[in-house]
Amino acid sequence: MLSTQKAELLLIVALTWFGVVTTYSLFVYLVPYLVTILHYQTHTALVLNALSLSLLVSIIPIAGKLADHGLKNRVIPISIISLATLIIPYLYFLSTTHYYVMILLQIMIIIPAAFYFATVPVYIVELIQTSIRCRTFSLGYNIAAAIFGGTTPFVILSLVQKTNLHFIPGIYLVICAIITLLMLKMPIQQREDGN
Repeated sequence: MLSTQKAELLLIVALTWFGVVTTYSLFVYLVPYLVTILHYQTHTALVLNALSLSLLVSIIPIAGKLADHGLKNRVIPISIISLATLIIPYLYFLSTTHYYVMILLQIMIIIPAAFYFATVPVYIVELIQTSIRCRTFSLGYNIAAAIFGGTTPFVILSLVQKTNLHFIPGIYLVICAIITLLMLKMPIQQREDGN
């Protein structure tokens, strides 16, 4: 695996890193951010998060269907760029707007997230040779999820506390986006198994 698909393994790590940071920034961080920083009631914050997740789940099949038409190679970079472009204004305006505008902001940012989450798993599976697919995917995903998924809440909260800028988690996501986009440019060997 390391001798034949090292670039693919690194790409899986990068794609997963961006995915877990997006998840933490949009869903996990949202509720404590709304409650502790913006002083929303816990119930209101949880309802907003539940609506966001419901919207995400309902858009993913549509995004997956569109990606099935051979658009994965375009959808992934476009969704990364969209999320990186929207995240800082999203976090900034989240603290300065009315509840209904917040829902609109959430819808705007959920759409590219849904396209990312719908297309990346299929893209990753198609990258890897069948004989080592499970091992390569498991290793790449678990490395990224353990290292970056586990540290993202700590990094985000530390950045907010040190800078007192509530949109700073967006900068972390932008950095992840740039690295992931660079990794997508790496030359990847053609699969030899024909699947």
